[in-house]
Amino acid sequence: MGPQKFIAANTADALKLIRTELGSDAMVLSTKDTDQGVEIIAITSQDLANLSTRSESLDALSSEASPFSERSMAQSGLSDKFENAIARRAQAPAPKPYGEIPAGSLRRNPARAGRSVRAPGAEAFLPTSFNNAERIQRSDSSVINPSNNDAIFNASAAANAKAAQDVAALNAARVSALNAAQAHRISEAGLQKANAPAAAAAPAVPAAPAVSNIFESGSSPKVEKLLSEISEVKYLLQSHVAGNFWGNIQQENTHVTEIVKHLLNSGFSPKLCAEIARNLPQDLSLPALLKNAREQVKCMIKTSHAFDIFDRGGVFAFIGPTGVGKTTTVAKIAARCVLRYGRNQVALLTTDTYRIGAQEQLKTFAKILGLSVTAVRDSEDLAAKIKDFSNRKIVLLDTAGVSQRDTLMVEQSQLLEHGSNKARRILVMSSTTDLRTQEEVISLHNQAMQNANGEKLDSVIITKIDEAAHLAPVIDSVIRHDLSVMFVSNGQRVPEDLSQPDINYLSHRAMAMRAFSETFSITDEQVPALLSDHLGDWIRKVNQ
Repeated sequence: MGPQKFIAANTADALKLIRTELGSDAMVLSTKDTDQGVEIIAITSQDLANLSTRSESLDALSSEASPFSERSMAQSGLSDKFENAIARRAQAPAPKPYGEIPAGSLRRNPARAGRSVRAPGAEAFLPTSFNNAERIQRSDSSVINPSNNDAIFNASAAANAKAAQDVAALNAARVSALNAAQAHRISEAGLQKANAPAAAAAPAVPAAPAVSNIFESGSSPKVEKLLSEISEVKYLLQSHVAGNFWGNIQQENTHVTEIVKHLLNSGFSPKLCAEIARNLPQDLSLPALLKNAREQVKCMIKTSHAFDIFDRGGVFAFIGPTGVGKTTTVAKIAARCVLRYGRNQVALLTTDTYRIGAQEQLKTFAKILGLSVTAVRDSEDLAAKIKDFSNRKIVLLDTAGVSQRDTLMVEQSQLLEHGSNKARRILVMSSTTDLRTQEEVISLHNQAMQNANGEKLDSVIITKIDEAAHLAPVIDSVIRHDLSVMFVSNGQRVPEDLSQPDINYLSHRAMAMRAFSETFSITDEQVPALLSDHLGDWIRKVNQ
């Protein structure tokens, strides 16, 4: 049947028509706005298969129609004649150069000796040339035939002329068929196969223009336009479904919608908001639902008792962007370790040799604790220093603050891997950083670690919770990347402002929403757009 056109008032109605008429496996070829609404052109998988079968049939027909195919030559008897002619030519003596051949010997009939001889630079006879077919049929005696068997070559020329017409007709039919269904996927091998019979039968006739596959290259303008239209349809569908679903939820349970708005305004990602919302009970009051949401957040937070890890000893490297408080955090942990294990069991190293005065702060803290700070330059130096401190239980390594987008971050990751592949890396994150930046920091550090040793981050220290207006962004990042919180820092004092994580406190701070102007608040109209990509599981649960 081929592509079909559907017109409806909106995209959703048009897609319903397509699903009803063509089935769920139909493929959308194009969409555009019209005066009547939306026009969508679609095709069924069966029609695509039929087009593929038609293309193969055309290939077979072209092969059979070729005068040089085995079947055609066998029926016409030309095959044996050509073989005999070739055998006679092979047995004949090698031809002499033009300069050595007498002019009279070039004529087949001595009676025609008075005629002029065609010069070597003039048109030569080509048995497979369609341009000379008419001349051969006229039996122009001035052309030098490579064989005395004129009947054979005249028959060949006639067959070639007929083949040219057949191939041209086949090419025209193929081009028309392919242009009628631009979405038909034709591989490059298939195109070469389609053009092969024409090339074999008529090398001198220009082949019909090949129809390129629009899906062959992702950079094709047609592909880009089609993908853009598909994305638009997807966005329209998601927005339409999300709007309808959100409207139904608002009518059925206004408390759930208030919880979702509360989570979004607190700073949680839409994905986590949808996950929490779909697990909320339907028959609770607003305070009870808020408590349930807080309990869900609390259950998602992972924590670890840091000194259970430090008790086992080892090398601990603290990594993270500039300004998150790594050096102050290292000083706080060093003070706790000195109190717990003694100063003879703690060593301080730093790789921060980029900034002027970068080591002075750590050296000041170390002097108060009775420790020394050792700077390392490269991976060999780091390996040597760690070996020197092999008798120490705890080796704390402060690293330079590097942007996650800087190549120095990758170099630093390689330095840690080559210097001490047993060093445990702990990410230091500031709770004042926005959600998208935290996502980028964690993802790029994970990628650098995986490239270095195939591992991922598993521990994090959250700093500056006393400065953050919301804890939801950092808690959201920790939950989604399955990181365990080792410490939280809420001030500059060493070592007082460092504590073990309390999931009750963290979940309460994450859910607490401070009053801001309406400029920063998410409205009911904005919620469907934010949640449109993450409502699938929630909708399926509601429809069960």
